[in-house]
Amino acid sequence: MPTEDIPIFLRLVNDLFMGLTVTSKVDENLKEKIVRVAKERGLQYDEMFVNKTCNFQELLDVRHSVMLLGPAGCAKTTIWKTLQGAHNLDKPKKTCVAETVNPKAVTGDELYGYMTLAKDWKDGVLSIIMRGMSKNFAEQGFHDYQTYKWVVLDGDIDAVWIESMNTVMDDNKVLTLVSNERVPLSPAMRMVFEINSLKNATPATVSRAGILFINETDVGWRPLVETWVQGRESSTEKNNLPSLFDRYIDALVEMTRRGYKEVTSIRLINKVSTIISLLEGLLPLVPEGKMTPETVEMIFAFSAMWAFGGPMIVDKSGDYRKKFSEDFATTFGAKFPKEGVCFDYFYDPASGKHVQWQSLVPKHSPVPIGTRPGETPFNELFVETTETVRVTYLLDKLVRNDKYAMLVGNAGTGKTEIIKNYLNSLDKDEDGILSKNIVMSYYTSSLTLQNELEGYIDKRSGNIFGPPMGKKMVFFIDDMNLPYVETYGTQNSIALLTQHMQYGSIFDRTDLGMRKQLMDIQYLAAMNPTAGSFEVCERCQRHFATFAIAMPSHSDLNTIFSSVFGGHLSTFQPSMQELTGKIVDTAIQVYEAVSTRFLPSAVRFMYNWNMRELANIFQGCCLAKGDYYIKPAMLARLFTHESHRVYADRLVTEDEIEVFDGFFNEIVKKNLVGPNLSAEDLFGPDNVYTNFVTMSDGSYLPAPSMEKLKAVLEAKLVEYNESNAIMDLVLFKQAILHITRINRIIQNPGGNAMLIGVGGSGKQSLCRLAAFIGDFEVRQISVTSSYSVEDLKEELRSVYVAAGVRGNPIVFLMTDSQIVNEHFLVYINGIITSGWIPDLFPKEDIDNILGSIANEAKSAGVPDTPESRINFFVSKVKKNLHVVLAFSPVGDTFRTRARRFPGLVNSTVIDQFHPWPRDALVSVAERFLKDVEMSVDESPDEVKRNLAMHMAEEHLSVAKMSQHFLETQRRYNYVTPKSFLELISFFKFLLGSKQTDLQRLVDRLDVGLSTLRKTSQDVTELQKDLKITMDKVGEKKVATDKLIEEMSVQQADAQVQEEAAQLEAEKANEESEKAMKIENEAEKELGEAKPAMEAAAGAVDCLSKAMLSELKNLSKPPSGVDKVTNACLILIEKEYNPKKQTWNRAKAMMQNVDAFKGKLGDFRGEDITEQEVGLLQKYVSDESFTPEKMSSKSAAAANLCTWVVNIYNFNRIYVKVKPLMDSLQAARESKAAAIASLEAAQQKVADVQEQLALLNKRYQEAVREKKEVEDQAEALTTRADLAQRLVGGLASENVRWGQEIERLKRNSLTLVGDCMLAAGFVSYVGAFDKELREELWKIQWSEDLKGRGIPMTDGSDPLEVLSDEGNNSKMVSEGLPSDRVSLENGAVLTNCKRWPLLIDPQAQAIKWLKRKEEGNLDIIQLTQKNWLKILESAITNGRCVIIENVGTDIDATLDPVLSRAIYKKGRSLYLKLGGEEVEYDPKFQLYLQTKLSNPHYKPEIAAQCTLINFIATERGLEDQLLAKVVELERPDLEEKARDLTAAAISYQIQLVDLEDELLERLANAPEDILSDVPLIEGLEATKKTAGEINEAVESGKVTQREVDEAREAYRPQASEGAMLYFLLTKLCVIDHMYQYSLDSFMTFFEKSVRTAPARDGLQDRVLSLRDSLRMSIFTWVSRGLFERHKLIFMAQLTFNLMKRGIIGSGDWNEAQFQFLIRAPTKVTDPNPLSWLPNAAWAAASALADIEGFDKFTSDLVEASPRFHEWFNAISPEDEKLPLDWAGLDRQPFQKMLVVRCLRPDRMTSALTNFIRSTLPEGNSYIECDSTLNSLEILGSCLEDSTPRTPIYFILSPGANVVADLDKKAAENGLQKGISYHNVSMGQGQDVVAMSCLETAHRSGHWVILNNVHLMPRWLVELEKKLDEYAAEGSHDKFRVFLTSDPSKTIPIGILNRCIKLTNEPPTGLKANLKRAWCFFPKEYIEEADSKTRSILFGLCHFHSIVMERKQFGPMGV
Repeated sequence: MPTEDIPIFLRLVNDLFMGLTVTSKVDENLKEKIVRVAKERGLQYDEMFVNKTCNFQELLDVRHSVMLLGPAGCAKTTIWKTLQGAHNLDKPKKTCVAETVNPKAVTGDELYGYMTLAKDWKDGVLSIIMRGMSKNFAEQGFHDYQTYKWVVLDGDIDAVWIESMNTVMDDNKVLTLVSNERVPLSPAMRMVFEINSLKNATPATVSRAGILFINETDVGWRPLVETWVQGRESSTEKNNLPSLFDRYIDALVEMTRRGYKEVTSIRLINKVSTIISLLEGLLPLVPEGKMTPETVEMIFAFSAMWAFGGPMIVDKSGDYRKKFSEDFATTFGAKFPKEGVCFDYFYDPASGKHVQWQSLVPKHSPVPIGTRPGETPFNELFVETTETVRVTYLLDKLVRNDKYAMLVGNAGTGKTEIIKNYLNSLDKDEDGILSKNIVMSYYTSSLTLQNELEGYIDKRSGNIFGPPMGKKMVFFIDDMNLPYVETYGTQNSIALLTQHMQYGSIFDRTDLGMRKQLMDIQYLAAMNPTAGSFEVCERCQRHFATFAIAMPSHSDLNTIFSSVFGGHLSTFQPSMQELTGKIVDTAIQVYEAVSTRFLPSAVRFMYNWNMRELANIFQGCCLAKGDYYIKPAMLARLFTHESHRVYADRLVTEDEIEVFDGFFNEIVKKNLVGPNLSAEDLFGPDNVYTNFVTMSDGSYLPAPSMEKLKAVLEAKLVEYNESNAIMDLVLFKQAILHITRINRIIQNPGGNAMLIGVGGSGKQSLCRLAAFIGDFEVRQISVTSSYSVEDLKEELRSVYVAAGVRGNPIVFLMTDSQIVNEHFLVYINGIITSGWIPDLFPKEDIDNILGSIANEAKSAGVPDTPESRINFFVSKVKKNLHVVLAFSPVGDTFRTRARRFPGLVNSTVIDQFHPWPRDALVSVAERFLKDVEMSVDESPDEVKRNLAMHMAEEHLSVAKMSQHFLETQRRYNYVTPKSFLELISFFKFLLGSKQTDLQRLVDRLDVGLSTLRKTSQDVTELQKDLKITMDKVGEKKVATDKLIEEMSVQQADAQVQEEAAQLEAEKANEESEKAMKIENEAEKELGEAKPAMEAAAGAVDCLSKAMLSELKNLSKPPSGVDKVTNACLILIEKEYNPKKQTWNRAKAMMQNVDAFKGKLGDFRGEDITEQEVGLLQKYVSDESFTPEKMSSKSAAAANLCTWVVNIYNFNRIYVKVKPLMDSLQAARESKAAAIASLEAAQQKVADVQEQLALLNKRYQEAVREKKEVEDQAEALTTRADLAQRLVGGLASENVRWGQEIERLKRNSLTLVGDCMLAAGFVSYVGAFDKELREELWKIQWSEDLKGRGIPMTDGSDPLEVLSDEGNNSKMVSEGLPSDRVSLENGAVLTNCKRWPLLIDPQAQAIKWLKRKEEGNLDIIQLTQKNWLKILESAITNGRCVIIENVGTDIDATLDPVLSRAIYKKGRSLYLKLGGEEVEYDPKFQLYLQTKLSNPHYKPEIAAQCTLINFIATERGLEDQLLAKVVELERPDLEEKARDLTAAAISYQIQLVDLEDELLERLANAPEDILSDVPLIEGLEATKKTAGEINEAVESGKVTQREVDEAREAYRPQASEGAMLYFLLTKLCVIDHMYQYSLDSFMTFFEKSVRTAPARDGLQDRVLSLRDSLRMSIFTWVSRGLFERHKLIFMAQLTFNLMKRGIIGSGDWNEAQFQFLIRAPTKVTDPNPLSWLPNAAWAAASALADIEGFDKFTSDLVEASPRFHEWFNAISPEDEKLPLDWAGLDRQPFQKMLVVRCLRPDRMTSALTNFIRSTLPEGNSYIECDSTLNSLEILGSCLEDSTPRTPIYFILSPGANVVADLDKKAAENGLQKGISYHNVSMGQGQDVVAMSCLETAHRSGHWVILNNVHLMPRWLVELEKKLDEYAAEGSHDKFRVFLTSDPSKTIPIGILNRCIKLTNEPPTGLKANLKRAWCFFPKEYIEEADSKTRSILFGLCHFHSIVMERKQFGPMGV
């Protein structure tokens, strides 16, 4: 029992046992043994120590579990060890043995044992020890004769491992293992718990153990001192030290008890131990003979000063060391010189004088600074100061005496460097001390630490390990307090250290039965008290002598940096050297100003200013070279540049940078401006230093100008793009500066950068360019879902070898999204902080590395030792490897990581990427708009300039609106530079697309319009032609009739003539017979001439036109041919004159070939004259005049020759037969006369016939012409009719299309503004709600566009630009809600170029998408096993993928897909997915969907995806609910409405399709459209259909109005339903378990309609429906609410109804409501009322500012007594207020405001009463389910449940839901284990649960899954399975029940589908009483007698009282 409680306890005992005095009994024998053991061990055996040891034995006698409880250093361990020694005293064998275990130094599995994955059992530490003790295993040192066996558990208690000891600590005395083995405690065994706190122990644990409490003062520090003093050899020390301890210790304790601040909590025993440790190191230094009391006291005072004053801090809160020095002098006199403080001196034992530490500080020797051979890197410089000298001195005295030491101080104070420098100064041979550094991190576990410790020591023998014999190993544990703090406050790595320091041993983690003794090991530690756990366990802390390390003083800083900087400038010109002091002093003043002005906070956690900042400044300044820096201004400007890089680049906002610039400029002006240095020189524009612009040798010099710098960077960018993936960067000023900053960082050895900016800021791109400029290779990991720590280590090994062995300059770029495992940061932090990762390389790899660098190390003068070579390797790594981290500041992730790994901030140079300023946005936009073509009236360049400015305005306005969104709705949205680039890109795409579409529409309409105009013109011409043609038809008819008359007359005349001709024919026949005889004779004679004649004719026939043409075209005939032509001239042309028989004359004869040939054919041989015969004779007789010879010259000549010869021969024969021919002639003449007579007659007949034929021909021609004219007229009539039909039918289109073309042409001029508005809408507004969307596009953006003169359609609507009526109708028909916001979302989704990310808690979007993409869709979840394969397949095959239920963190594997990192290889596209190359199909489409109602996505996601807020709008939901209620109430009406809606949608689609078809046909019509009758008929049919549709649309509108009027009567019901649903969706803000899906709500909405009481009138029916809805929803929801939240829900319901005027007086006052909710206070005059709390007065003063309460405070003061009476009332809310305020009883809402101010404790009751009176049937809500017990409530819920709706029990203490469910299962005929399955979830139970669910789903069983919160990952699979069951359809009796504690790990998809039930006791005595009473069946109550009922009532009443008192916690029960 604590000392302060003992008197109270004794008084209580005296009160209970008055007058009774009991003396304590002590085992004197044991006491004697304890004293003997103490003496033997040199311990002090004071009475309290002996009594406590005896008490311990007494407890061991009565309890088998005993707790030694007390603070660190109170002698707990000494007590049990002394008692153990007492039991073993004088015994030949030890009868008392103990095994010590720190239960937190190993894991829980290692403590008790565990089953391996192979199902093998592996024993734990405790199971091995306890089994050995129980069964007396000799090999473990346990035997039968041992009567005491203690298991000492020396470590923190937590609820995890101690709960497993319950069966050991209770009466069972059995350790039950997971393997089902039971290890009993033997009678000799005891469990001893050595602990310092019971804060994590449960009452059950405490009650099972005996407790011995040891106060800090029970034993105290004196025994320790006395024991130590006894061991001193010097008599002087023995005589003087005790009195010094007595004199100083208590006085120092009292002195420092108040008003001091220590760097960490340190117990008194620890401080005393520190004094002893220092004395041990200092006293031996006193020379012999000088050990005087004064010397001893001086050394003691020095030691006490550091033990008590060393932990005191010096910070902004005060200089506690100075205070300590003053108080020390006051308390103990002048022990130190008066100048300065006591810490400035040390007592030199050799000289016996106090010496200033400053005098021991060695002078700094300047060394060349740099990275070249012979130079020292800046970060390896070490300058001694007073602090380093004195701390090193103290460390040396402690280390050499095997003492532990710890330095504690903020980051950057030099702790690590001091210890490292000291350890490096030790010689392992001379001093015998080895050292190793171990850097702790957040993830340093006991196993990690143990592996690292064991990696540096060797096995000596058996179980003894340590450094080489004769050596001592000092482990420097840096960042000791960083490791993860477990739930119950333990750091297991610290527990391991504590175990080793206390007991010298640890357990082998492979063989847990082996205890390793670690020898000759010592620890030094350093920690930052503002990081990690702030402090370490006091049981560990007490082993260390602890000293605070403060930020170096001004003088120390001056010493350090003056030495370094002055040394560097020693070779510069004198004028430059003179600046050293000024610049250093300025730097220190700036540092002090920054650390004062910019303080760290939760957001600005990187504002941790320390010495590193100064070092970074001077590291940059030391890059100056004397060859180039010849003027002071250059050096001063370099200093200002470096200061800005160190300080300004770290600042979070531009405003802070302005503040910094302000005071920085003032300090610099004050210190540096002088005669040789003006302000203009210092603060000139564009102060940028680089090593790649001015000189080629890499000198660090200022850039001549920004233009020059930009030109160089643009050239470098071009060069980069030639050899790398192209980066299309716009190098505006900020981008240029970031490149130079990154380049500056990575040029320095060990320079690592932290780029902080939202995703899409360009961090990676600019880093790549900066690295390229510096000739660095950029390495970056490709993460996958399976990317592990080992994969990272493999990558880092490669990087280390490349940088450290091959010397390749490397930038290792890593983004926060690539940190898929937080353990990655352990290795990144290691690189950044020390450059070395201990477990990165296996030992054999290290050997290979050291071998690879051996020659290089040797040439560099590195000693040939492994340690030296490793250091050389690390130095090369630091020089060549630079880590660049690109992190986002959004959210808590970065802050958490920085807290866990301070090195991420402390050991990097930070470059903040601020949001792009307006001018940067404008310049980027202008750059990308250059190549955009636009049709505008004004100058395109001016429009582009204004567009760029508007784009910047859009971006900035969305940033502001996002902040407003967060402040008002607590919803996050981000805009990033990448979002801006996407806006520009989408605008260009949209503008180009719309321009193309517009031109296509204009062209299409123009074609149709042109066709109509041409046809209209044709109609007029056709009318004219038709008139002319009809006249012709008349004329033709008259002429034809006349011809018919003439034909009848001539036919009669022809008949007479034919008869006369018959007579003449008979005569002619007789004469013909006579002539025939003569003719036959002549024919016989002429037969000889016939062949000649035929040959002549054949020759003519053989003549072809070509032959004659060839012949006549000859300019000169061949020889002999002229003879032929001459003969022809004689016969044909009768040309007898030889002179005229020329070739030209012959050619003229043949000129007309056809005529010439005709003459030849017609020539008669009989007609040749004798003259001609004579002329021909010379030719015919010529031997060459033959056809054969002529054929060789001309074919025509040969044929003509044949003709001449044969015609000549014919003539000669004819002349011979002429006489015969004459007689034949006479006969013929006679015959001819007869024939002539006949012919005359026949001629007459022929003439008549000819005339008849002519008339007939004329008649036929006339008939034909008449027919043609009639056909023409008919065709013209038809064409005119067709043209008229076409023009008339499309007359409306003619006008409309004309107007449309004009509109489109006008639109083409305003397309720029319309597309800009729509592009902004798609790019930015998707995440906002309706009001904010309209605020952005309708007000801000539209006005800005108009103000800048950008062409834009009046009233432009982005929805109309992005979609049309047809598309909208199509989306609605696919299932998209028809409200405006949903249509906007659909338009954004179908137009956006980034992947849509849908915020879809009601699953409306995903339902629509499933229908929209049906047949080409894969749906996956990132939690299912094969999602990556499905995605790969979809990407390759161009399918659509929906990733549903994504969380706030999206798997990093998807990054290449989200960012569309697509590249081309050959003709195909590819992307990297999961580390593999996947072919990319452009048709691939991705959608992401989340059910989270308010997700917080990182800016990177917002930049890669288009966030679309698909949360159902209240108006949209109201329409859905209206349709549902009308469907249930008036199905006929709803069906009609549905049909009308469907028809309207169909009509809209058809009209669009018909017009498209019409224009398509006109566009593809033939040239003569009137000739295509089917086309015109088709156009008419189309037009007719369109007309019918328009009529149907108009008719439908009329009917729709009638239906809407009828449906509107039910709108109040739908409106209230929508309000209720959105009220439910906000409950999840209170508790994650309160999730409700729209489907579940609809189920109860329908139920409320079905169960509503019937009413006659429609209005009464609607009121009934609303009341039923309200109660149904409230009952459903309230059953799943915790009691503390039910009133909140009722209040929200009531206030929402009041806001809408549904209940209450109707005059809602928002100001009063806000006052009620927020309860603001107002600071006014002091409270004048003593009885009224100040808080109540401040609230009342604020209430007085509300209208109607302005006199409240004055009345409160005036009527103070009456208000005081009201204030003191038990139920003031029910009492009338004094004065006129009594009238507030009629205004209960306003009265609540008064209660809220004056008696806020009564608000619960007041609010309940208000709801009861205001809400219709309010009592039913207040007492909902109060008359039902849990079984009846469960029965009601079962009626509401379905196979798709599980019941979810949210567990609370004492609830037994399974018992109720068992009863209901039995009632429903279900059997346990057969049709009713009960599964308790846990390891391995997921398979069992799935099996039961599968069976139940098919067979209609019940399944209850208990404690599902234990398996959160499996619940995702369960959700998927329930979805499958719902889609497939389950057995009607199938039911699922789930139970769990409240947990945020339960998926929303599980919660929102369930009927939730809590089973908490209700709030209030009456409610508890009613609930308890309901547990007894009504039948039992009614049948019981009055006494029984009274007893039951009394029991229920008592139970209710106890339940109500639980609200007061443990004190209440």
